[in-house]
Amino acid sequence: MSPRTKREYLEAVHGRYKNATREQKRLILDEYCATTGATSMPSGRSTALSDSARPNPKKQGKPLYDSEAILRPLKRSG
Repeated sequence: MSPRTKREYLEAVHGRYKNATREQKRLILDEYCATTGATSMPSGRSTALSDSARPNPKKQGKPLYDSEAILRPLKRSG
């Protein structure tokens, strides 16, 4: 199974795993391991089926302080 196919399968199983009970999660993890050929220990440790395994994109926002907004009052006072 290619890495891309494994990732697609992981995304398909993710919803079921997230809402499952502990017993159901064990069965889903066993199914995932049997299908992909992965061992359960690394799959469980890396929480391959949980949200934490999905990378969070970094948000690029505005700087907290605008340099002009900071410098203007400083120039007035001095």
